[in-house]
Formats: sequence, structure tokens, C-alpha cells
Amino acid sequence: MKKFLLTISVSLSFGIVSAASFYDSVKIVKSDGTSFSCPAALMDSIVSDQKLQNVFLSIPRSEIKEIVTPDAVPAESVNLSADGKKNYFNTLRAVSFKDKNGTVLSARFGDDNSASIVLPPFAKYADFTASFDTDGSYIYVNGTQAQNGSGQTIPMSSEIKIVSFSGEVQTYNITVSYSKYPVVSVTSPENVSEITSDWSEGFVLRTSNPDGTVTAENTVEFRGRGGSFSSSGSDKYAYGIKFDKKSRPLNMTKGKRWILLPCKADKTLLRSGLAFDIYKKYLGSCWTPSSSPCELVIDGGYKGTYLLTEQVRITDERIPEGIILSVENEKDDDDDAFRSKQSKSLFVFQDPDAGSIGTRLIRTQALIDEFEALLFSSNSADKDKAMKMIDANSFADWIVINEIAKNSNAFLKDCYLNISPDNLIKMGPIWDMSDFFGNSTSESTDDFVAKNTAWAAELIKDASFAKLVYDRFEKVYSSKSEILSLIDQQAANFEVSAKGNEQAQNSFGLADAEGERFANEYAAEIKRLKIWLEKRLEWLHKSLKP
Repeated sequence: MKKFLLTISVSLSFGIVSAASFYDSVKIVKSDGTSFSCPAALMDSIVSDQKLQNVFLSIPRSEIKEIVTPDAVPAESVNLSADGKKNYFNTLRAVSFKDKNGTVLSARFGDDNSASIVLPPFAKYADFTASFDTDGSYIYVNGTQAQNGSGQTIPMSSEIKIVSFSGEVQTYNITVSYSKYPVVSVTSPENVSEITSDWSEGFVLRTSNPDGTVTAENTVEFRGRGGSFSSSGSDKYAYGIKFDKKSRPLNMTKGKRWILLPCKADKTLLRSGLAFDIYKKYLGSCWTPSSSPCELVIDGGYKGTYLLTEQVRITDERIPEGIILSVENEKDDDDDAFRSKQSKSLFVFQDPDAGSIGTRLIRTQALIDEFEALLFSSNSADKDKAMKMIDANSFADWIVINEIAKNSNAFLKDCYLNISPDNLIKMGPIWDMSDFFGNSTSESTDDFVAKNTAWAAELIKDASFAKLVYDRFEKVYSSKSEILSLIDQQAANFEVSAKGNEQAQNSFGLADAEGERFANEYAAEIKRLKIWLEKRLEWLHKSLKP
């Protein structure tokens, strides 16, 4: 018989309960010689090992003479196929992994007894040993008995069976994996103490396969992006990369300048890529940046999943010639910018720089003011002249993709347009849309955004342009099922990365929660995106008709 130590008592009377199984056959012998069988429901908790058990009972200690339990099932009598009801003694709460550097990863199990862990980039699984958080009598990993609490190596995909003292078995499954996406690793030079929003030279950028095989190494300039960037902050920031010569990171189109988009607010991680894909495949009247998901490591620290994206630039591989402007809600002190006379929109030079006293800024402002004067004129002949100053397809496509995403920043922020050497105005390219596509849980699928902006609201008054917008949208709408299937395909690839991103950034608030809760939450986010997008497409199908 095991010996017990009674550690807590609170006075409470209850009747004798007949024994039916191990858990209600704990015999309580009182000091007056009477005894009864104690069911598990009357025990607040039990913490057990092979040598000592602590029993927490609701009965005064002075009245307890002896506690008697049956002997545990010996190891040689364990039947691993005898799956029984889950109870305290066959519950596996978590598996923790620790490597020689002290890195600790922990997986907690959900209701379906499954859990998963994603290893950070460059972590070697062979260096990790596992420990089990359970009060079970026996632990088996893929059929081989393991020791409780001691670090040991287990396969990356393991079936774990926990056996109670009475022989009842619970089966658990755990999977350890790497992200499916390549790793972008950035290392600061010794003379750079922190990353700032200014370009700094001498950074080493390596790209690697998920297995750690290095595919390329370059010396680059590097900087943080965004007005809120802080090198000391733990937030997920955007970064800029500048190569010495045109390069093809992750086998994309050649270019010198690249952006690491954080997709910070997008729990699915796929909204921006989805916008690029829809535009390229079904619209595509303007060049669209190439992009590739990746796992970002800076100075050895894992930052989460990013989208490595071509920066909008004038170059043969991107926009071959002309001027790129963006419409913004504010400008930096050193920006070359102007406000148009009619719409009062703020236009910022992106590439090439205008030079505050250069003729390029003056001529570009004059062109935009001329276009707006004609566009907002009540004279139909003037409006016809305005239509001849633009690439109508690019404007229609810009309205369509921004309406599909319901981009509330349309023509207010991060809105690009380019002007060719012969002064033709073209909308695009599109940019980061991770905040949209119904990303806010309160976002309605109704109402227009892009169609109501300054230029679009005037252009859409033209019947032929309104029909063009509808026809371009219908091209996307007719492929609705294909787009929804694309989301499922991308989600299958992103889910592992999203789990690793969650461990690093805790965007779901579930990094320390039960393991399976994350998979359920990610699936729910994908479902919500699909439902929102389908409703949005249906609303636009009815509402965009001229």
C-alpha cells in the first residue's frame, strides 16, 4: 500500500459512498473505527508520484486514522490500447522543450489531446530535450516508456500515452515543426549600436531554406520604417533593404530596394499577398510588386513572419520610366511634396526625388492641377479632356481592388500613382492591405470607399467609365470560388508560420494558452476572412452596376 500525507483539512460532513472504481475506492478509516469510500468529487486535488501522495480532503485531520488505496497497476500489466476516461492521473498538461542555450518552448494540449510547436529559425531540434507535465504513473512515447520530468529526446512527431495508477490510458499527439517559408537573417555591423530609421551600411543579409541551408549572402544597407519605429521597442516594425547592386532575394525579380512588410495587424498573415494576387491575376493594368513570405531574424532574435516585397521604384524591372507619387495624409520634413488646388490632396514624390527648388516638382504640380481643373469642371468637353490625360483601365482597376478590400486609406495614405514621360497619369501600384479585407471585426461589408474619393467620384459620373469599373469588377467576381480556394491553399501554408509568429508576437493573445486553441483560432480567422470577402463581393456585384 502507498503511504499518504494528509496536508489540508476543512470541516465538512458527507455520507458513505460505495466504491465503483479506483477513483471512488479510496478508503478513509476514521479514528472511531468507521470507514467509507471517498469519490474523486470530494477531493479538491490529488498530486501523486510513486513514493508520496498528497491528498486534499474536506474532513478534519484529527478524525483521520488511515487512508488506504489499491496498489497501482504494474508496468508489465499496462495495456496501451486500453484508452479510458480522462482523469487527473492520465492527463498530460504540457510538454516542454529546452536546449543547451536555455531556450524553452512549451506546448499545452487542447480538448482533442493534440498540440504543436514551431521551432524558431536556426534552432536545431536535436539540441532540445523534452519534459512532461503530468501526474500519470507511466509515460510512453511511440510505444517506448519514458521518464517523467527528466529531459529526453523524442521524435518531432510523437504519440504520447499517459497511464494512470489504475491502468486507464489517454493518448496525446504532439508535432514539432519548422516554418515552410525561407528565413531572412539580418546581422548588424559592429559599429552600429542600434537600427534607426536612417540608412546604415555594413549589414549582412542571409537568406536560408527552412532547414537552415544558406542560399545567398549580401552586404546591404538597412533601416527601420514608419513614424513609430523604435529600435528599443518590441513591436513588429517594417524595414527597408538596399542592395549594392540589383539582386534577386528569394528568387524574385531583380532590384536594389526591398521592403519587409510586418503584416502586424493581420492574424491570417495573408491579406496583403491576397491583394497582390487578385490584382495580378484578374486586373493587372499596372505593375504589381512581387512578394514572398519569410521568417525574419535580426541579430539572432526571431521577429516573426514578414512579407519581403519589392519597393515601388522607377527601374526597368518595375516601373520603367516617369515619376512616382503617393497620396498621403501627412509628409516628413524632408519630403518633396505639394497640395493640389482643387482636391487639396497631398502628393509626395517617391521616385525620383524632385528637389524642392527643382523644375520637376513645379511641372508635376502644374500637371495635377490642370487635370483636376478639367475633371471638376462642369463643362463636358473639359471632362473629356481629363479622361484623355489618364490611363482609364488603371483607374478602374484601382477602384475595384480598393473596393474589394474596402481600403479606407484609398486616396488618403499609401496610395501610389505614376506619371509617364508623356504625362499620362496612371493609378498604381497597389500596396500593403494587411489592415483591410474585413480585418476589423466590426467592419461592415456594405458601403463604398474608393468610389467616393475625390478623383473617383468625378470619374464615375462618366457612364462609359462606370461601365468599365463594373466590367473589371465582374472579371474578379466571376472567379469568386477560385479566390476563396486560394485563401484555403495559402492558409494551409501559413498556419505553421502563424503559430511561430504567435509564439514571437502573441498577436492572438494565445502564446501561453492551450496548444490547440491557436489552431482553432487561426481556422476561425480564415473562415471570418472568407465569409467577409464573399459578402463584400456580393454587395459590390449588386451595388457597382451602372
